[in-house]
Amino acid sequence: VLMGDVRAGVRAGNQLAELQTTIDFSQPGFWPWEDTYARLLLTAGDTEAAEHVVEAAEERSRSSSIASATARIAGPRASLLIQQGDIAAGLAVLDGAVEQLRPLQLPYYEARLLFNLGQALRRVGKRKQADDVLAQASDLFSAMGAGEFLAMTNRERRAGGLGQRTPQFAG
Repeated sequence: VLMGDVRAGVRAGNQLAELQTTIDFSQPGFWPWEDTYARLLLTAGDTEAAEHVVEAAEERSRSSSIASATARIAGPRASLLIQQGDIAAGLAVLDGAVEQLRPLQLPYYEARLLFNLGQALRRVGKRKQADDVLAQASDLFSAMGAGEFLAMTNRERRAGGLGQRTPQFAG
């Protein structure tokens, strides 16, 4: 999530959450929003609300055959686990979600999860592994022409002290 206006994102997520209580617009057929909303709530510091959103989305995805729904919500689930001190479980959740998405050919979601995994790895001191994962995310963002996400990923690589190359957009 590009976090330019977290408060506006949280307000939009609150409206979607309220609407979801009266109209079932869960997967498929509607923009998948819970992962974005949960990430915004975590950024805003509302861990309890993020946990609630993640739990509800996980419950819905358990009754669905849509693998991408399960994989997408893994990002905020992993963040919650890491915040609670279970780093190994959080990293495992992210790694599993990436592997679940790879055969589905959903590069945006795969790149976002790779970014989250790389960021988490860097923050726990696994800089080389983080840089390798972030390089994969950079390549996907570059191929999509997702300039802001590419820049964000390259900043994360530089923060790790290892990432030197900046992929050019595929054309």
